[in-house]
Amino acid sequence: MNKLKFLMIVLLCCTIGYLFFLNTNVPKPDPFNFPVDLVYTWVDGNDLMWQKKKNTYLKDQSNLSQDSAGEHRYADHDELKYSLRSVEKNIPWVRHIYIITDSQKPIWLKDHPKVTIIDHKDIFPPDALPTFNSTAIETRLPFIPGLSEHFLFANDDYFVNFPLEKSFFFDQKGNPIADIFILGLTPQNNLYGDLIQHTNDVVSTKYRLPFNGKGLELGHNITPYRKSYYIENMKEFEKEFHDTTYSKFRSKNEMQRVGITLIDALKHRTLLRFNKMTPQDSPCKYNVLVIDNPFFLIEMYHPCLFCINEPANRPDFGERLRRFLEMKFPEKSSFEK
Repeated sequence: MNKLKFLMIVLLCCTIGYLFFLNTNVPKPDPFNFPVDLVYTWVDGNDLMWQKKKNTYLKDQSNLSQDSAGEHRYADHDELKYSLRSVEKNIPWVRHIYIITDSQKPIWLKDHPKVTIIDHKDIFPPDALPTFNSTAIETRLPFIPGLSEHFLFANDDYFVNFPLEKSFFFDQKGNPIADIFILGLTPQNNLYGDLIQHTNDVVSTKYRLPFNGKGLELGHNITPYRKSYYIENMKEFEKEFHDTTYSKFRSKNEMQRVGITLIDALKHRTLLRFNKMTPQDSPCKYNVLVIDNPFFLIEMYHPCLFCINEPANRPDFGERLRRFLEMKFPEKSSFEK
Protein backbone atom coordinates (compact mmCIF):
# COMPACT_ATOMS: atom_id res chain seq x y z
CA MET A 1 0.00 0.00 0.00
CA ASN A 2 2.81 2.37 0.92
CA LYS A 3 4.55 1.45 -2.34
CA LEU A 4 1.39 2.27 -4.29
CA LYS A 5 1.08 5.66 -2.57
CA PHE A 6 4.72 6.37 -3.30
CA LEU A 7 4.24 5.54 -7.00
CA MET A 8 1.12 7.73 -7.15
CA ILE A 9 3.00 10.66 -5.56
CA VAL A 10 5.86 10.20 -8.03
CA LEU A 11 3.42 10.06 -10.94
CA LEU A 12 1.62 13.19 -9.71
CA CYS A 13 4.90 15.11 -9.34
CA CYS A 14 6.00 14.06 -12.82
CA THR A 15 2.65 15.15 -14.27
CA ILE A 16 2.84 18.55 -12.56
CA GLY A 17 6.43 19.00 -13.69
CA TYR A 18 5.53 18.07 -17.26
CA LEU A 19 2.59 20.47 -17.34
CA PHE A 20 4.80 23.24 -15.92
CA PHE A 21 7.38 22.51 -18.63
CA LEU A 22 4.73 22.71 -21.34
CA ASN A 23 3.34 25.97 -19.95
CA THR A 24 6.74 27.66 -19.79
CA ASN A 25 7.57 26.61 -23.35
CA VAL A 26 4.31 27.65 -24.97
CA PRO A 27 5.00 30.72 -27.12
CA LYS A 28 3.32 33.76 -25.60
CA PRO A 29 1.21 35.86 -27.97
CA ASP A 30 3.00 38.92 -29.30
CA PRO A 31 1.22 42.01 -27.86
CA PHE A 32 2.50 44.02 -30.85
CA ASN A 33 1.13 41.68 -33.48
CA PHE A 34 -0.98 44.35 -35.16
CA PRO A 35 -0.42 46.18 -38.45
CA VAL A 36 0.82 49.75 -38.38
CA ASP A 37 0.53 52.11 -41.35
CA LEU A 38 2.36 55.39 -41.93
CA VAL A 39 0.73 58.55 -43.27
CA TYR A 40 2.62 61.49 -44.79
CA THR A 41 1.42 64.90 -45.88
CA TRP A 42 3.40 66.29 -48.81
CA VAL A 43 3.22 69.18 -51.25
CA ASP A 44 5.48 70.27 -54.08
CA GLY A 45 5.55 74.00 -53.53
CA ASN A 46 7.67 74.39 -56.68
CA ASP A 47 4.79 73.22 -58.89
CA LEU A 48 3.72 76.24 -60.99
CA MET A 49 0.14 75.02 -61.41
CA TRP A 50 -0.20 74.54 -57.67
CA GLN A 51 1.31 78.00 -57.03
CA LYS A 52 -1.20 79.55 -59.40
CA LYS A 53 -4.08 77.87 -57.58
CA LYS A 54 -2.78 78.96 -54.18
CA ASN A 55 -2.27 82.56 -55.29
CA THR A 56 -5.81 82.67 -56.67
CA TYR A 57 -7.21 81.90 -53.23
CA LEU A 58 -4.73 84.14 -51.47
CA LYS A 59 -6.36 87.12 -53.16
CA ASP A 60 -9.46 86.52 -51.07
CA GLN A 61 -7.47 86.48 -47.83
CA SER A 62 -6.36 89.44 -45.76
CA ASN A 63 -3.83 89.78 -42.97
CA LEU A 64 -2.29 86.35 -43.52
CA SER A 65 1.07 86.04 -41.83
CA GLN A 66 4.31 84.57 -43.20
CA ASP A 67 3.69 81.61 -40.89
CA SER A 68 0.39 80.94 -42.60
CA ALA A 69 1.18 81.24 -46.30
CA GLY A 70 4.90 81.99 -46.68
CA GLU A 71 6.75 80.14 -49.43
CA HIS A 72 9.01 78.36 -46.91
CA ARG A 73 5.93 76.52 -45.62
CA TYR A 74 5.51 74.74 -48.95
CA ALA A 75 9.12 74.40 -50.15
CA ASP A 76 10.26 70.95 -51.24
CA HIS A 77 13.89 69.79 -51.09
CA ASP A 78 13.20 66.07 -51.56
CA GLU A 79 12.84 65.61 -47.79
CA LEU A 80 10.21 62.92 -48.40
CA LYS A 81 12.68 60.82 -50.41
CA TYR A 82 15.14 60.78 -47.54
CA SER A 83 12.42 60.29 -44.94
CA LEU A 84 11.29 57.17 -46.79
CA ARG A 85 14.87 55.93 -46.88
CA SER A 86 15.03 56.33 -43.10
CA VAL A 87 11.69 54.53 -42.67
CA GLU A 88 12.58 51.56 -44.86
CA LYS A 89 15.91 51.18 -43.08
CA ASN A 90 14.84 51.73 -39.48
CA ILE A 91 11.14 50.82 -39.15
CA PRO A 92 10.65 48.25 -41.94
CA TRP A 93 7.70 46.72 -40.06
CA VAL A 94 5.43 49.52 -41.33
CA ARG A 95 2.73 47.74 -43.32
CA HIS A 96 1.69 50.43 -45.78
CA ILE A 97 2.56 54.05 -46.53
CA TYR A 98 -0.01 56.67 -47.57
CA ILE A 99 1.09 60.00 -49.01
CA ILE A 100 -1.56 62.75 -48.98
CA THR A 101 -1.11 65.23 -51.83
CA ASP A 102 -3.01 67.77 -53.91
CA SER A 103 -3.04 66.19 -57.41
CA GLN A 104 0.73 65.75 -57.24
CA LYS A 105 3.28 62.94 -57.12
CA PRO A 106 7.03 63.10 -56.47
CA ILE A 107 8.88 62.64 -59.76
CA TRP A 108 11.36 60.22 -58.16
CA LEU A 109 8.64 57.98 -56.67
CA LYS A 110 7.90 54.78 -58.56
CA ASP A 111 4.76 52.66 -58.38
CA HIS A 112 5.18 50.42 -55.38
CA PRO A 113 2.74 47.95 -53.74
CA LYS A 114 3.54 49.39 -50.31
CA VAL A 115 2.80 53.03 -51.21
CA THR A 116 -0.52 54.70 -52.05
CA ILE A 117 -1.00 58.30 -53.15
CA ILE A 118 -4.08 59.82 -51.50
CA ASP A 119 -5.47 62.91 -53.21
CA HIS A 120 -7.25 65.57 -51.19
CA LYS A 121 -10.40 64.71 -53.15
CA ASP A 122 -10.30 61.19 -51.68
CA ILE A 123 -10.72 62.35 -48.08
CA PHE A 124 -12.18 65.90 -48.07
CA PRO A 125 -15.76 67.06 -48.52
CA PRO A 126 -15.86 68.61 -52.03
CA ASP A 127 -16.91 72.05 -50.73
CA ALA A 128 -13.84 72.21 -48.43
CA LEU A 129 -11.41 72.14 -51.36
CA PRO A 130 -8.94 73.32 -52.31
CA THR A 131 -7.03 73.61 -49.09
CA PHE A 132 -3.51 74.88 -48.37
CA ASN A 133 -3.72 74.24 -44.65
CA SER A 134 -1.81 71.36 -43.06
CA THR A 135 -3.95 71.61 -39.92
CA ALA A 136 -7.08 71.06 -42.03
CA ILE A 137 -5.47 68.09 -43.79
CA GLU A 138 -4.69 66.48 -40.44
CA THR A 139 -8.40 66.43 -39.59
CA ARG A 140 -8.90 63.99 -42.48
CA LEU A 141 -6.23 61.42 -41.58
CA PRO A 142 -8.58 58.74 -40.19
CA PHE A 143 -10.73 58.85 -43.34
CA ILE A 144 -8.05 57.40 -45.60
CA PRO A 145 -9.55 54.29 -47.25
CA GLY A 146 -7.90 51.12 -45.96
CA LEU A 147 -5.94 52.81 -43.17
CA SER A 148 -5.06 50.46 -40.30
CA GLU A 149 -6.40 51.01 -36.79
CA HIS A 150 -2.87 51.75 -35.54
CA PHE A 151 -1.03 54.31 -37.61
CA LEU A 152 1.84 56.79 -37.51
CA PHE A 153 1.69 60.33 -38.83
CA ALA A 154 4.65 62.21 -40.28
CA ASN A 155 5.40 65.38 -42.15
CA ASP A 156 7.85 64.94 -45.00
CA ASP A 157 10.68 66.45 -42.93
CA TYR A 158 10.48 63.86 -40.15
CA PHE A 159 13.24 61.24 -40.04
CA VAL A 160 14.00 58.00 -38.19
CA ASN A 161 17.64 57.98 -37.12
CA PHE A 162 17.96 54.49 -35.60
CA PRO A 163 16.12 51.14 -35.75
CA LEU A 164 13.00 51.30 -33.59
CA GLU A 165 10.40 48.71 -32.63
CA LYS A 166 6.64 49.17 -32.46
CA SER A 167 7.05 49.38 -28.68
CA PHE A 168 8.65 52.81 -29.14
CA PHE A 169 5.31 54.12 -30.47
CA PHE A 170 2.69 51.86 -28.80
CA ASP A 171 2.35 50.14 -25.44
CA GLN A 172 1.42 46.47 -24.93
CA LYS A 173 -2.27 47.36 -25.02
CA GLY A 174 -1.80 48.90 -28.45
CA ASN A 175 -2.28 52.44 -27.18
CA PRO A 176 -0.11 55.31 -28.45
CA ILE A 177 2.99 56.67 -26.72
CA ALA A 178 3.30 60.34 -27.68
CA ASP A 179 6.28 62.65 -27.20
CA ILE A 180 5.12 65.86 -25.59
CA PHE A 181 6.52 69.20 -24.44
CA ILE A 182 5.19 71.74 -21.98
CA LEU A 183 4.07 74.76 -23.98
CA GLY A 184 5.65 77.95 -22.71
CA LEU A 185 9.13 76.59 -22.00
CA THR A 186 10.29 78.30 -25.19
CA PRO A 187 9.05 81.61 -26.62
CA GLN A 188 6.23 81.10 -29.11
CA ASN A 189 4.94 84.48 -30.32
CA ASN A 190 3.98 82.97 -33.65
CA LEU A 191 0.98 81.50 -35.40
CA TYR A 192 1.91 77.91 -34.59
CA GLY A 193 2.27 78.68 -30.88
CA ASP A 194 -1.07 80.51 -30.86
CA LEU A 195 -2.71 77.56 -32.62
CA ILE A 196 -1.37 75.04 -30.12
CA GLN A 197 -2.40 77.25 -27.19
CA HIS A 198 -5.90 77.65 -28.62
CA THR A 199 -6.28 73.87 -28.90
CA ASN A 200 -5.12 73.45 -25.29
CA ASP A 201 -7.61 76.11 -24.18
CA VAL A 202 -10.52 74.41 -25.94
CA VAL A 203 -9.72 71.02 -24.41
CA SER A 204 -9.00 72.40 -20.93
CA THR A 205 -12.26 74.40 -20.92
CA LYS A 206 -14.33 71.30 -21.64
CA TYR A 207 -12.44 69.11 -19.16
CA ARG A 208 -11.93 71.93 -16.61
CA LEU A 209 -8.15 71.65 -16.56
CA PRO A 210 -6.00 74.37 -14.93
CA PHE A 211 -3.48 74.80 -17.77
CA ASN A 212 -3.06 78.51 -16.99
CA GLY A 213 -1.50 79.29 -20.35
CA LYS A 214 1.00 76.43 -20.18
CA GLY A 215 -0.51 73.61 -22.15
CA LEU A 216 1.13 70.77 -24.05
CA GLU A 217 2.46 70.46 -27.58
CA LEU A 218 3.53 67.43 -29.55
CA GLY A 219 7.16 66.89 -30.34
CA HIS A 220 8.00 67.59 -33.97
CA ASN A 221 8.41 63.97 -34.89
CA ILE A 222 6.45 60.89 -35.93
CA THR A 223 3.32 60.58 -33.80
CA PRO A 224 1.25 57.39 -33.20
CA TYR A 225 -2.55 57.28 -33.26
CA ARG A 226 -5.50 54.92 -33.08
CA LYS A 227 -7.97 55.54 -35.90
CA SER A 228 -11.08 54.79 -33.84
CA TYR A 229 -9.90 57.13 -31.05
CA TYR A 230 -9.17 59.88 -33.57
CA ILE A 231 -12.68 59.74 -35.02
CA GLU A 232 -14.31 59.54 -31.58
CA ASN A 233 -12.43 62.58 -30.32
CA MET A 234 -13.26 64.60 -33.42
CA LYS A 235 -16.95 63.88 -32.84
CA GLU A 236 -16.59 65.14 -29.27
CA PHE A 237 -15.35 68.51 -30.64
CA GLU A 238 -17.33 68.32 -33.84
CA LYS A 239 -17.78 72.03 -34.53
CA GLU A 240 -14.16 72.91 -33.84
CA PHE A 241 -12.79 70.19 -36.12
CA HIS A 242 -15.41 70.92 -38.78
CA ASP A 243 -14.39 74.57 -38.89
CA THR A 244 -10.73 73.55 -39.12
CA THR A 245 -11.46 71.22 -42.04
CA TYR A 246 -12.94 74.17 -43.96
CA SER A 247 -10.10 76.60 -43.18
CA LYS A 248 -8.07 77.05 -46.39
CA PHE A 249 -5.04 78.63 -44.71
CA ARG A 250 -3.70 78.11 -41.21
CA SER A 251 -5.11 80.39 -38.53
CA LYS A 252 -4.76 80.57 -34.77
CA ASN A 253 -8.36 79.57 -33.98
CA GLU A 254 -8.19 76.01 -35.29
CA MET A 255 -8.04 72.60 -33.61
CA GLN A 256 -4.63 71.05 -34.06
CA ARG A 257 -4.05 67.27 -33.76
CA VAL A 258 -2.39 67.76 -30.36
CA GLY A 259 -6.00 67.94 -29.18
CA ILE A 260 -6.50 64.30 -30.21
CA THR A 261 -3.53 63.26 -28.09
CA LEU A 262 -4.60 65.37 -25.09
CA ILE A 263 -8.11 63.94 -25.09
CA ASP A 264 -6.77 60.39 -25.35
CA ALA A 265 -4.42 61.03 -22.43
CA LEU A 266 -7.33 62.31 -20.34
CA LYS A 267 -9.19 59.09 -21.21
CA HIS A 268 -6.15 57.06 -20.07
CA ARG A 269 -5.53 55.54 -23.49
CA THR A 270 -2.42 57.42 -24.60
CA LEU A 271 0.83 57.56 -22.65
CA LEU A 272 2.57 60.94 -22.66
CA ARG A 273 6.36 60.78 -22.84
CA PHE A 274 7.51 64.16 -21.60
CA ASN A 275 10.60 65.64 -23.23
CA LYS A 276 12.85 68.48 -22.16
CA MET A 277 13.65 71.27 -24.56
CA THR A 278 17.39 70.62 -24.38
CA PRO A 279 18.66 68.60 -27.37
CA GLN A 280 20.57 66.03 -25.34
CA ASP A 281 17.45 65.06 -23.37
CA SER A 282 14.95 64.83 -26.21
CA PRO A 283 14.41 62.07 -28.81
CA CYS A 284 13.19 64.80 -31.16
CA LYS A 285 15.43 67.55 -32.48
CA TYR A 286 13.46 70.39 -33.97
CA ASN A 287 15.08 73.14 -35.98
CA VAL A 288 13.58 76.23 -34.40
CA LEU A 289 14.44 79.39 -36.26
CA VAL A 290 17.12 80.48 -33.78
CA ILE A 291 19.22 77.39 -34.52
CA ASP A 292 21.64 78.14 -37.33
CA ASN A 293 23.06 74.63 -37.66
CA PRO A 294 20.61 71.84 -36.73
CA PHE A 295 22.81 69.34 -38.58
CA PHE A 296 25.52 69.76 -35.97
CA LEU A 297 23.05 69.05 -33.14
CA ILE A 298 21.78 65.91 -34.82
CA GLU A 299 25.28 64.52 -35.23
CA MET A 300 26.21 65.50 -31.69
CA TYR A 301 23.22 64.05 -29.80
CA HIS A 302 22.15 61.16 -32.10
CA PRO A 303 18.39 61.37 -31.53
CA CYS A 304 16.08 58.46 -32.33
CA LEU A 305 13.89 60.80 -34.36
CA PHE A 306 14.49 64.26 -35.73
CA CYS A 307 12.80 66.98 -37.73
CA ILE A 308 14.40 69.74 -39.77
CA ASN A 309 12.11 72.67 -40.54
CA GLU A 310 13.16 75.18 -43.15
CA PRO A 311 13.54 78.69 -41.73
CA ALA A 312 12.23 81.67 -43.66
CA ASN A 313 14.58 83.90 -45.68
CA ARG A 314 17.40 81.36 -45.91
CA PRO A 315 17.94 80.69 -49.65
CA ASP A 316 21.02 78.53 -48.98
CA PHE A 317 19.23 76.20 -46.58
CA GLY A 318 17.81 73.82 -49.20
CA GLU A 319 21.18 72.91 -50.65
CA ARG A 320 22.74 72.46 -47.20
CA LEU A 321 19.81 70.25 -46.22
CA ARG A 322 20.15 68.03 -49.30
CA ARG A 323 23.87 67.51 -48.69
CA PHE A 324 23.25 66.56 -45.08
CA LEU A 325 20.42 64.13 -45.86
CA GLU A 326 22.37 62.48 -48.67
CA MET A 327 25.23 61.94 -46.25
CA LYS A 328 22.86 60.64 -43.56
CA PHE A 329 20.76 58.33 -45.76
CA PRO A 330 22.83 57.54 -48.88
CA GLU A 331 21.19 54.23 -49.84
CA LYS A 332 18.23 54.44 -52.23
CA SER A 333 14.98 52.94 -50.99
CA SER A 334 12.90 50.48 -52.97
CA PHE A 335 10.37 53.30 -53.49
CA GLU A 336 12.66 55.30 -55.78
CA LYS A 337 12.97 55.06 -59.56
